[in-house]
Amino acid sequence: FFNMESTIKIGTLVIDTGQLVFCDPAYLRHWVQDRFEEPRRYKDAQTEQVYTYGQDFLHFQDILFEDKSVQTLLDEGRLVRLPYEESGAFSHSNILKGILNKGYAQCRFPAGFEGMALAVGVSDGDGEVPVFAEFKNGLVSKLWIDFEQRGDDEPAS
Repeated sequence: FFNMESTIKIGTLVIDTGQLVFCDPAYLRHWVQDRFEEPRRYKDAQTEQVYTYGQDFLHFQDILFEDKSVQTLLDEGRLVRLPYEESGAFSHSNILKGILNKGYAQCRFPAGFEGMALAVGVSDGDGEVPVFAEFKNGLVSKLWIDFEQRGDDEPAS
């Protein structure tokens, strides 16, 4: 993947939220400051009734129906977590929804098309990770962030 002769460590990233956002710095002015407040919702696979955490139950050990706890119903596949609705906004709330749904989030420009930013949830959560790059004609041609190589000075091969 990398030409090790032209690959060098270019820096370190410190991750405190288990998430990383990639975007052109010119787009930072479009960032929407918001809070993630959407409740977790679950659907009964048989009846399609929707249950909301915090309203219909407070703990996963609570009995929901048929003398079974929410956790038991989830384990049996009777309850299914509904995905969060992603808006595509360049905001922490939208990014978190995408990461919780599928591990990444694509943010849209105000005009509605994709590409403003891309966010990922990282495999090992928080910490300090090295960043490596391969150069071509004096500019970065490939970027490598190995979230499993904490503090290493060499990229994994």
